[in-house]
Amino acid sequence: MLDPPDPGEEDELAEVRVAFDGDAVLFDDESERLFQARGLDEFQLREAALADEPLSPGPFRPFLDALARVQARFPEGRSPIRTALVTARGAPAHKRVVNTLRTWNVRVDETFFLGGLDKTEILRVFRPHIFFDDRVRHLERAASVVPSAHVLQRVHQLDLFPYESDARQRRRTALRPGVAEGRIVALPSRPGQPMREHVVGPADDSPLHEQADPAIEAVERRASSAQPHGT
Repeated sequence: MLDPPDPGEEDELAEVRVAFDGDAVLFDDESERLFQARGLDEFQLREAALADEPLSPGPFRPFLDALARVQARFPEGRSPIRTALVTARGAPAHKRVVNTLRTWNVRVDETFFLGGLDKTEILRVFRPHIFFDDRVRHLERAASVVPSAHVLQRVHQLDLFPYESDARQRRRTALRPGVAEGRIVALPSRPGQPMREHVVGPADDSPLHEQADPAIEAVERRASSAQPHGT
């Protein structure tokens, strides 16, 4: 989160308003990385060629879906939540975004394709309670008028949540055939015994040591206590 602007004396909004950038926020960062590496012209050509191919979801797609589910519980025009997409994309790259949102079957109340123009004035008028963007230069301006948050690049996101990163790695290795040196693998337990993790040795895949996973054991205890008695 960036430091919020002064609250001012404007009347409070009757809606909760959320504004999102597009690439690397609602959508994945593939197109953004191409833009950074090869420039605007190649970005525009590629997006025009892929206009009918939906963009892959980004880190805030689940949040947008959750907001849309709440909105769907209210008659049109009476939802307490209002969303906006505020993106630097312009024509013809906007077509891929429009087609993606239609494919996702999700509603965004207002969409602004600014073609590289400054986002600040649009945000000043829309007045979101929070704006999410991945570009620091956009956020530095936006933060002067609305509460803003920096969405880190995908490669850095899990650095903030080391436990989640470790858990994901364990799940990935547990599903792969074979065992690699030094990997932590969740091995299935025998009936009545807890799931345990083993650090695999370098030579013969033998466990160097093992430790119980408290989270897994807690789930197993709850499952065991919930099982009906008798046959």
